[in-house]
Amino acid sequence: MKQPSQRGGRRANSGRKPIADSAMQRKQVMLDAETIRLAEDLGDGNLSAGLRAAVKRASSHDA
Repeated sequence: MKQPSQRGGRRANSGRKPIADSAMQRKQVMLDAETIRLAEDLGDGNLSAGLRAAVKRASSHDA
């Protein structure tokens, strides 16, 4: 009898690890080219990271 392959399939602790401590949600937004450029600059090329940084920075100024 042939042994099942040890490659592929679901395994504990496999896959890409989350970049944040809390769960992320996927949202669709519309941004102009300048906002995209600025957010990517803030996030070192990562648009989502730049948007998170901008929102955190703006919320700390409000407090």
